[in-house]
Amino acid sequence: MWRWFRRSDRRVSFVIAGVQKGGTTALYAQLLRHPAISMPRRKECHYFDMAAYFARPDTGVSAYHAMFPGFRRGQLRGEATPAYVYCRAAPRRMMAYNPDLRVIVLLRDPVERAYSHWHMEKHRGMEELSFGAAIRAEPARLRLEPEHPVYSYMDRGFYARQLLNLWEHVPREQTLIVRSEMLRTAPEETVGTVCRFLGVAPFSPEGIIRQPMFAQQYRHPVDASLRAELGTIFASDIRRLEDLLGWDCSGWLCGGAGE
Repeated sequence: MWRWFRRSDRRVSFVIAGVQKGGTTALYAQLLRHPAISMPRRKECHYFDMAAYFARPDTGVSAYHAMFPGFRRGQLRGEATPAYVYCRAAPRRMMAYNPDLRVIVLLRDPVERAYSHWHMEKHRGMEELSFGAAIRAEPARLRLEPEHPVYSYMDRGFYARQLLNLWEHVPREQTLIVRSEMLRTAPEETVGTVCRFLGVAPFSPEGIIRQPMFAQQYRHPVDASLRAELGTIFASDIRRLEDLLGWDCSGWLCGGAGE
């Protein structure tokens, strides 16, 4: 494995690597307030998923560290870019940069995640198709944008294959996989688990943000028949994920409307 950066306490210590629309902004907002952690004020550095930074490694890593202007000695540097777990090259690059890097991944019901992703692109004006039409057009669209696909509503929801790629490069004990709904329903416990994983003191109870930060309700939920169809498509990957993590994800196979 190639490495270009000497060991230093200036290196980024952890990343929130995924998944998009999985609650990464909520966790980022929690950790941004921790006195032992330094995070950029702008979420999503997009360092490890951008090949341009690695064409000139020394310049690239300097640009990356410049994204942490408030860093103080003794703090952990961390950032949140949910595209990392989806980018096949990112885990290899992360380990080359810092073999001790900790990686956090939040996983959300893949149908809800897909619908939330579609809704975001619709709101941005990037999506003209209905959710159902966009799902059916996705395979052809993916062939047109192989590197950083926007219209990847379903593809980003196959979590088992993404975790297996992550663990091919990152030791499993350096990863923490979190169910997104736990951050919403049990924020104190979940953020405490994250703090222990990072080796920093937990927040005091009054330090936790408790209001819902990513449980957006949409006017038109996913059609029940379409949800069932998409659940069937994800079923095999979900069962594989259950085996990998020891989770019960049966609710994802028969869950409610997309949030």
